[in-house]
Amino acid sequence: MNKKILFFFIILALSIISLSFSYSYFKLNPFEKVELENISKIAVDDDENIYVISDSNRSVKKIINSSEISYVIKGGSRKEESFYLARDLEIDDSGNLYLLHNRWNEDGSYLEMETITKFNSKGEFNEIVFQLPDQTESKLFPAVMGLKYDNDLLYWFSVDDKYIYEYSEASQEAILKIPFHDANILVQDIERIDANHIACASKKGIIKLVNTESGKTEVLYNSNLKEENKFSNIWEILSDKDGNVYFDDIGKYEIYKIEKNEVVAVFKDKETNEKYIEVYYHFDIKGDNIFAITDQKITVKSSTNEYKDIKYLLPSTKIMGFRIISIISGLLILLSSFAIIRWLIKDVIKGRMSYNSKNNITIVIIIVVLGLIISNLTIKFYDEILVKEVNNGIKNIVQNSKYIIDGDAVDALNSPSDFYNYDYKTVSDDIQKIINYNQEVWNENLYTALYTIKDQRYYGLLYNDNSITPYYPFNAWTYDDYYYYFYDAYQGEITQGIESDADGEWLFSMGPVYNRNDEIVAIIEVGMNKYIFDEWNKRLINKIATNIVSIIIIAILLISEISFFTNWIKKKDEKEFKKDEEFNDLNIIRSLALITYIMIFMCTAFIPIMAKSIYSPIGNLSMSIAIGLPILAEVFFAAVTILFAGFIAEKKGWRILFYLGMVFLIGAAIATAMTKTLIIFIIARSIAGIGNGMIQMTMHGFVNTGQSVS
Repeated sequence: MNKKILFFFIILALSIISLSFSYSYFKLNPFEKVELENISKIAVDDDENIYVISDSNRSVKKIINSSEISYVIKGGSRKEESFYLARDLEIDDSGNLYLLHNRWNEDGSYLEMETITKFNSKGEFNEIVFQLPDQTESKLFPAVMGLKYDNDLLYWFSVDDKYIYEYSEASQEAILKIPFHDANILVQDIERIDANHIACASKKGIIKLVNTESGKTEVLYNSNLKEENKFSNIWEILSDKDGNVYFDDIGKYEIYKIEKNEVVAVFKDKETNEKYIEVYYHFDIKGDNIFAITDQKITVKSSTNEYKDIKYLLPSTKIMGFRIISIISGLLILLSSFAIIRWLIKDVIKGRMSYNSKNNITIVIIIVVLGLIISNLTIKFYDEILVKEVNNGIKNIVQNSKYIIDGDAVDALNSPSDFYNYDYKTVSDDIQKIINYNQEVWNENLYTALYTIKDQRYYGLLYNDNSITPYYPFNAWTYDDYYYYFYDAYQGEITQGIESDADGEWLFSMGPVYNRNDEIVAIIEVGMNKYIFDEWNKRLINKIATNIVSIIIIAILLISEISFFTNWIKKKDEKEFKKDEEFNDLNIIRSLALITYIMIFMCTAFIPIMAKSIYSPIGNLSMSIAIGLPILAEVFFAAVTILFAGFIAEKKGWRILFYLGMVFLIGAAIATAMTKTLIIFIIARSIAGIGNGMIQMTMHGFVNTGQSVS
C-alpha cells in the first residue's frame, strides 16, 4: 500500500469520525429545518431563553437570542434516554430541562408510562426523575401535570378519581394528598404557588386557591358567574414569583391576571376582528414579558405592550459550524472513498480474480439489485394497500355512527359549562360504543371526536379521552380550503384525510351527526394515531425486509456454490485440474457443507415453536424446560456421536458414515414434521443429532486428512 492510499484511508476515517461527532455527540442534526411547526408547550428561563415542545410533541427546541436554535432534543423514541411524546417542560436555575412525557403501548390502546426526565443545559440526557406506569391498561389521558421548579426542587402533581397528589424531586412518594372527586376527569390544570398554596383550575370554569397547610379553599375565579356572549374555557394557569395567578381563557382568546380579587386581561391577539382572532393555547411569564404560543408561532409581549412574532428560527453559530463541518466531511468521504475503490479495482483486484470469483461477484450484484427493486416495490405496494384498507375500515365506522350517536344530546351541548353533564356523558358513551371501548384488536388504536362550526370557526365538542370541554376553539376557519374535510362533513359527506397538529399526526375519516329532525348538528371523527400506526407498520416492514435479506443472502450462497460445484464437475470430467487449481476434491466440501448446514440449522430455529404447539406435560418439568428438551437432545447426541464417529470411520471409511448420517438426518426431519407428541418429537431430534454428528465428523475429517470419503 503506497503512502497516497494510506493518506486517503486516514482522511476517510477522520471524516467519518467528524461527521458522527457532529450528529450524535451534540445531539444536533446540522440540517434541521429551523421553522416552528405544531408547537404545544413553552417555557422560559431567567435569561429569557425560550424552550418549546414542537413537531407534534416529538421534539424540544431551545431558542436563544429570540430567534436562534441552541439545541434540539429529538423524541418519538421508546428508548430510556429519549422520550416518546412530550407534554410539559420546566427549567431550573442552572438551565437543566425537566421534561414530562408519555408513552403509548405498542398497540396505541392506552398510556403505559408517564415519565419526567432531566436533561442538562446542553440538551443531553441526565436522569429519570419520576415514572408513573399504568396498572389498569386502560388509561387514555395523562395523570401527571403542573411541573414547577421552586426552592431548588422540582414539584409536580398527579390525579386519580379521588385525589390530587403532590410530589417533589426529593421523594418518590406523594408529599400531599387533596380529596377531589373525579379529579382525573374534572381537573384542567394545577399550579404550585408557594410552599403553602396551590391553584387548581377545573373544566367547569372555576379556579380555586387551596391552602395546603389549613386545608381551606378559596374561589379565585368563576367563569359561570360572568354573563357574557363569549364562551369561557380555562385552559392553563400559571403564577409569577410574586404569587400572582394568570390563566389562559381560550374561549375568550385572552390571558388574564388575578390581582387583588380583580381579573385583568394582559394579553390577546393583535387581530381586531373577533371572528379571525387566533387562539393562544399556552404561555409563560418572565418579569413583565408574556410569551404565548399558537400551534405555529411564538408571540412575545413586552412590558411596553409591543408584540413580536417568532415563526422562523436561524441556526446558531454552533449549528452553522457543524453544518460546515458536516458538508466538508461528507465531501471528503466521497473523495477518499472514490480514490480507495479506484485503487482496489486497478491495483489489487485487476488480473488476480479467478473466473469463478468474477462469476460470483456478477451473481451477487444481479441478485442484490433485483432484490432491492422487488422488495422496494413490494413494501410500497403493501403500505398503500394497508393504508387503503385502514381508511375503508374507519370510513365504514363513521357511516354507521349515525345509528349509535344521540344527535339530540349532541345538540344540547351549547357551552363549555356543559362538560360532564348528563347529555355530555350520554354522547361520550355513544362515541365510545362506536369503537367498542377500544376492547378489541381491530380498534385498539382508534379514537373518536365531535366537532361543530360557529361563526365560521371550527370547535371541538368532545374527545373520547375527555381532554377538552365543549366549544374548544381551533385556529381553523370555514373560508380556509385546507380544512375542507371539516366543511364537507358538515354538509353531509364522508371525508378522509391525514393531518398533523400540535398533539400528533392522525389518519381519520369524518361524517355528519344528525338529530331526530334529520338536521346536521355536529361532525363525527373516527381515526387513529398515525405515528403509532407507522410504528406498527414499520415493525411489520422490518420483518418483511429481514426475510427478504435472508432470502437474498441464502440465494447468493446457494447460486454461488452451485456455480462452483458445476465448474468443479466440468473440470473434473475434462481432467483439467492442476496442482494449485482452486477446483479440487477438498474445495468441494464448501458446497456440501452449505447445503448440509442449511438443512440442519434452519429447522433448528423453529424447533421451540413446534415443541410449544404440541406440548404435553412431562413429569414435573415446567413448560419452558420441556420445550427446550428437543434442542438439548439434538445437541447432546450430536456431541456423543462425534466422539465415536471417528473410531468408526477409521475402521469402515468415511463414505458409509456420511451416507448413514444423511439417512438419519432426513428420516429425523420427516419424523419431526409428522409427530404429534412431544416425547416422539424429542426422540426424532435425538436421531437428527446422531445424523448431524456423523456428517460433521465426516466433513471435518475429510478436510483434515485430505482423503476422499471413499
